[in-house]
Amino acid sequence: MPYDPGLVGNCPPPFYQTNVTGVYYDQARICLPTTDCCLPCPITQFIFDDRMALVNNLVAIFNTVSLGLAVFVLASFGALPSYFTHSSFDKSSIVTAVVLVNIGFMVPWIAGSTHTASEVSVVCADPVTPNDMHSSPVCAVSGFSSVFGALALMTWALITSVLLHLKLCWGREPGDVFFTLIQMAGWVFPVAITAAAISITGVSFRLGPGACHINHPHALATFWSWLLAAISAAAVVQLSTWAFLAFLYVKNYWRIYRPSADSDHSASSVSLLQELRKTIRSQWRLLFIVTGLFVVVVFFVIVFYRLDRGSDTNNPQGIPWVMCLLEHPHDPTGCFHLAQEIVGNQTILSAALLMLSLFGIPVCLLVIRRSFFIGWARMLRNGFGIPSWKTWRKQRSDRRHKSEDEEMELHGESDGVPLDPARSANSSHMLSSVEDWGGTKGTSF
Repeated sequence: MPYDPGLVGNCPPPFYQTNVTGVYYDQARICLPTTDCCLPCPITQFIFDDRMALVNNLVAIFNTVSLGLAVFVLASFGALPSYFTHSSFDKSSIVTAVVLVNIGFMVPWIAGSTHTASEVSVVCADPVTPNDMHSSPVCAVSGFSSVFGALALMTWALITSVLLHLKLCWGREPGDVFFTLIQMAGWVFPVAITAAAISITGVSFRLGPGACHINHPHALATFWSWLLAAISAAAVVQLSTWAFLAFLYVKNYWRIYRPSADSDHSASSVSLLQELRKTIRSQWRLLFIVTGLFVVVVFFVIVFYRLDRGSDTNNPQGIPWVMCLLEHPHDPTGCFHLAQEIVGNQTILSAALLMLSLFGIPVCLLVIRRSFFIGWARMLRNGFGIPSWKTWRKQRSDRRHKSEDEEMELHGESDGVPLDPARSANSSHMLSSVEDWGGTKGTSF
């Protein structure tokens, strides 16, 4: 809100005198001790420079791009046959969680862009208090969507890692009952934690424009710890799975090239190495997602934990900053460095927000395949009708045989040259059953 000298009252500028108490989330205010003098909303104007507005716009743009890609992926899953998309329930759930996070950051940006007054009017409930979930529907939607989406994303990363581990390391496939329990756990658990976090901790525009973030009180117990626990468990499971694959690879590699290697054992080891290479090529995407999420979450938790500790109004380290504001009430730019020594560097916070908003883009790009576009092209060419899998395979086989016959005629070769049908029969069932990321069984990436 524009600075209003009429609200200063008996307070020293730039503080406002206010008697508004208990209606909105007043813990997000920055007030002088034992007084009713508080900094105007949003308080970020006294902490960060104008580059923060650019960061918020970039975050919204990146989330818009991510949302567009995610919607394209989900639409492809719904409209195209699975042999074009390799769709599965775990992949669909991860992309859906990305959509929820994107919505959480886009709603305030859209509301601020279309509001009749200004973006600050969306953020602030009164001259000194930011909006929270009770005072603003925009904040309620933004906060719930981002919190629920983040928890769902970590939960499904864990579930997918566990399913892959069971399949590769133990040869276990989920049955119908287990499949149903997984689906319930993948969504019921995030809903339960989100309900607890929203009801106990709440969300508000305490960091100004951009998004409605989780509040500080009890946030570590109700939100951050669960987020960190889920992605840490997923990282541990992924590490154990890849350690098992590395052990198998080294073991069979040694069997092949040792001087006393038996020919039968060598042939079996060569076949298994081929399956291992195929598995690694098809599963690296999940490793990238889990590793990236782990880095982003740990970085985000550290940044926001320091931010929450520094935002304590009773923090004695804030005295130099307050004194600087009192000396320069109309130009707080010289006080930014003092504020950021308490709550954290603006560049680091900006990097955390940009990392979070950017991560959905590579996740969606890893899901999208060239076959997506082939499927859409076939659908449009056939009037939104796609041949069945058997028909499509037969058409492709006929085209391949026709091409081979034409090439043989070109080189003067006889027709009907058989291909070598020899295949390795000793491949591990656990590895050979693993499909590419998001196979139709929904148990692998």
